[in-house]
Amino acid sequence: MLHYEAEIQAFLKAKQRIEALGESHSIPMNVGAFLFFVPSALKEANVQKQIENQRKYELPIIHAQSSFQAPHNLFYSRHQDCSLDGQSDFMERVIEQTQRLKQLDPSGLPADVDLNVGLYSFRDIPEPNADPAHVLPLDVIVNQREALLQRFKSRFGELRDIARENGLGLVLENAITSVFVPHPTYNKRLGMYFYAFNDINSLRKISGDSLALDIAHWAATESAPGLFERNKAFEYRDFLFAMDGITSWDEYKQHHPALSEHSKQAKVFHFSNATGLGVYLEGDLEAKWGDVGTVEGIVPRQDFRTIIDDARENGKPVIIEVDYDIKNIPVNQFREADKLLDHILT
Repeated sequence: MLHYEAEIQAFLKAKQRIEALGESHSIPMNVGAFLFFVPSALKEANVQKQIENQRKYELPIIHAQSSFQAPHNLFYSRHQDCSLDGQSDFMERVIEQTQRLKQLDPSGLPADVDLNVGLYSFRDIPEPNADPAHVLPLDVIVNQREALLQRFKSRFGELRDIARENGLGLVLENAITSVFVPHPTYNKRLGMYFYAFNDINSLRKISGDSLALDIAHWAATESAPGLFERNKAFEYRDFLFAMDGITSWDEYKQHHPALSEHSKQAKVFHFSNATGLGVYLEGDLEAKWGDVGTVEGIVPRQDFRTIIDDARENGKPVIIEVDYDIKNIPVNQFREADKLLDHILT
């Protein structure tokens, strides 16, 4: 968050520390900044502060991401929001601000802006739907699948052109196909939430093979068959099959193939710790859904190393996106990344 100077200082310390860690493992690293634009980051005062700080510090920027929790995503953009009256939507403003900051970066490193489809569904959506910017009923997704796919593809193409005009790349990130959590909006209700158009073929069609591969999201998606069956979550399973347009786990695995198949298409990688579908649960819920993995996650170390080698050989950035203690970043200096990196590199 470039408008928060304490985070800049923490990043500079982390850059020095992580590059030294790479040297100790004989794997040279060039550490750059990953900018995550939550809605508050694009308030005018923060936009100006970011520019002032970047003019002062000239950070190497390698990646930026538009928050899909914002009202605007590939499903819901200025084309659907008449209140914008033709103004730039959230995604366009993220691209524009990234370009302003990148102009003040002398590193010459390329940078991509990361988007999500942003559409999800779940059983028993309240009537009327309280969150039309993100949520569609299952029957609408099923009946309008091709039209929605074309809509996302068209909008991504428009944004890709804007990014290119600003000297940036644009990538589409895979989501967690389904996640079992207390929902942050719908009365904290616990349930399974399903992200649509997350199969590899849809992602490739929408983005024209311009993908960001989030390893944790892939791992959670990979854990679905075992956890759904172990928990006898057959109604959830049937919902997922209908949303994906499939009838079996064999078809599911074709839609969501091995990590190596995903990584072939990726321009950038997000590394983080994954705990499967039952994320951040405690007590009986954890026992039921099987909150699997440790801080290193459920992805084998060799898979991380294979991707690291691919990234080094082909100049692709790797974003370290573990669970940072956001409030204590100035004190911790992003040290949560060290344990995962040391695990991967050792």
